[in-house]
Amino acid sequence: RDFNIAASADYRTATRQVGDVTVNHYYLAADAAQGQAVLDWTVAALRTCESAHGAYPYRELDVVETATSAGGIEYPGMVVVASWLYRDADQRNFFESATAHEVSHQWWYNVVGNDQLNAPWLDEALAQYSTYLYYLDAYGRSGGKGFLAAMEARWARVDHAKKPIGLPVGEYVNREYGAIVYGRGPLFLVALRDQIGAEVMAEFLRQYYRDYAWGIATPEEFQSLAEAVSGQDLDALFEEWVYP
Repeated sequence: RDFNIAASADYRTATRQVGDVTVNHYYLAADAAQGQAVLDWTVAALRTCESAHGAYPYRELDVVETATSAGGIEYPGMVVVASWLYRDADQRNFFESATAHEVSHQWWYNVVGNDQLNAPWLDEALAQYSTYLYYLDAYGRSGGKGFLAAMEARWARVDHAKKPIGLPVGEYVNREYGAIVYGRGPLFLVALRDQIGAEVMAEFLRQYYRDYAWGIATPEEFQSLAEAVSGQDLDALFEEWVYP
């Protein structure tokens, strides 16, 4: 879906094998202290997503330190993480969650595509939900609760506004995009899980991953499949959270 090159004579590499997948972490020599932690987070996120959603499609996953103002950016088979996160000890929690979030995009955005301008929640909120699963796997229930509390706090930046998560990017102003799509978005998916049940939610996402692999999914298709798998009418829930 995209193509990206990152190159530096100063890169160092840490590598780990996870089944058939080679995970590479490319980091600057000055930031070697974080090399192992980022590799650990990446491997754990890969394992969570493969277990929860389905197989990673490539033989290699590269995580690359780069100079970017964003915390991280996703590309097929590659995620980039900002250098400033390696150097600010106060941002360690965000550093870890950003790494797991970008790895999760290999499933949501890369394999299952969506209209990122007009329906950004379909990859961003799902990547946040997969990050929540990462915290559950890595730290248990307390870790999952902590991540959801952080998402509540993010939504609170706009006073828990009931603005739909399903708007185009351009219809959010100031802090709304991050608060609604990244904060309220995963809370909707938790509400969906609570309504249809955790096992059904897991099966729904696995089928969504299979059915829409290498295609472009729409919010309507997402809801339709959720209803088909769960056997429930979900109009009220989607109208409360997603649709204008």
